[in-house]
Amino acid sequence: MAKKGSYTLKGKKAFDVDGPTDEAAARDFAKVTLDPRTAGLRVIDAAERGTTFGEGLDLRYGLLELRELEEALHRDDMQPVENALLNQAVALQTLFVRLTERAMASQYRDGLEAFLKLALRAQNQSRMTFETLATVKNPPVVYARQANVTTGPQQINNGLPAGGRDSHNPQNKLLEQTHGERLDPGATGETIGSNPSMEAVGAVHRAED
Repeated sequence: MAKKGSYTLKGKKAFDVDGPTDEAAARDFAKVTLDPRTAGLRVIDAAERGTTFGEGLDLRYGLLELRELEEALHRDDMQPVENALLNQAVALQTLFVRLTERAMASQYRDGLEAFLKLALRAQNQSRMTFETLATVKNPPVVYARQANVTTGPQQINNGLPAGGRDSHNPQNKLLEQTHGERLDPGATGETIGSNPSMEAVGAVHRAED
């Protein structure tokens, strides 16, 4: 038996739940509940509760608007994000002005300091929001420099494998030509002649013995 129901906020219908089985309907309900759009809509609804905007907000159309914002972002359309940042920065600037006015109108030092502290926080948040907007519109360009990094006794030879030998090197050719001559076991070297001074030393040692 199919289970039907609706998700409501403050008694206002947000969406319907309709599945072929009780389990399917329950999974669909959990999926919608954990959806980021639903989370955002719940925050908006709580923030606007008791206001004219909150009373007139249709939650179903609110979800549709949030979905359109997501789709715009997926298309790399940053205009909704830029619009939001701009309006946030302007609202924070307005808050800074209003809090500064309240501080200037305060007759007591404690009130002056409290309102000025809040005003400067709003001003700083407005500044950072404008900076974020500038970064979104003009992302910084990152230049990467390629570098060959080795550790230990390694060597990088362009165009040659590690540890390889360049056969066109004249020195290598010379070694190849003389290699057989140096290691030929049949080659005889020049006989070293006797040393008269060493013979005399040997005679002295024999005499002492």
